Amino acid sequence: MASTVDYDKYLKDWLKDPENAAAFLNSVIGDENHEFFLLALRNVAKAWGSISLLADLSNTNRVTLYKALSKRGNPDFKKVSELLDNMGLRLTVEPVATP
Repeated sequence: MASTVDYDKYLKDWLKDPENAAAFLNSVIGDENHEFFLLALRNVAKAWGSISLLADLSNTNRVTLYKALSKRGNPDFKKVSELLDNMGLRLTVEPVATP
């Protein structure tokens, strides 16, 4: 009998590695639909550990953080930067390759 792995558990474990988390976020950051980035950020935040601890580190109310990372959330650039910083990540800008 083949063993199976729960997808959510696998993703959470995989995203605990900062290199994987960065690659995951970078894979969706250029998408025109910002909801994909927020979903990816929410998954990374959950994998990082306690949302409550992340809220404390970001000087944000836990409920406010949950709302910001919800499907209908719309966190500002400062909040996204703070969250990434507290998870040991950062946004970068790079030139687009020209033909």
